[in-house]
Amino acid sequence: IVVEGNDEVEVDVTYRGNRRAANALPENVLADYDAASRTLRIIGVDPKLPEDERRNLSADITVSVPENVQVEIVNNVGDVNVSEAASAKLETNTGDVRLENILGEIEVTTNTGDIVMDLGKSVNAPISARTNVGDIALELESDSNVSISATSTSRDLSGDLDKVTGNEGRLRLGSGEYSVDLRTNVGGVHVEER
Repeated sequence: IVVEGNDEVEVDVTYRGNRRAANALPENVLADYDAASRTLRIIGVDPKLPEDERRNLSADITVSVPENVQVEIVNNVGDVNVSEAASAKLETNTGDVRLENILGEIEVTTNTGDIVMDLGKSVNAPISARTNVGDIALELESDSNVSISATSTSRDLSGDLDKVTGNEGRLRLGSGEYSVDLRTNVGGVHVEER
């Protein structure tokens, strides 16, 4: 899933499947827009298909949205990339997550996968990033206003973190007004300020 900031809303889905599942490929994207809640719901593979037909299908979903929207994604398996959004709330079971130029609050949870955040502007909002198995990398501007707490059960902490003791590292930028919580069980945490 790729979500990118743009001037207009656009959805593009590319399906892949093997020969056996070819007749199960959807003819049209399953999309539903609720104007009242301003929510766009996209289903990549029709959940009504029998499990054995769905198993061999996959979908690449690219969504262009205005840059000032809040992005919320729930995904079971697959990578998620979001750029140029107001905020991001992402939940996936298996897959890497990459965030670029998110202006506001970030909340990311994955069971297995890396989380990479390259925030091109000063961070002045809370961030929570958690993975059970995977690395977390955060790159942010040095004039941000955050208090960072990084935890790696495997004690793999690197970058500009100071006050590293055991499996925890900390870094304070500015007045430290906003909390940044980065946690992984099996993997490392790397924080870099520019």
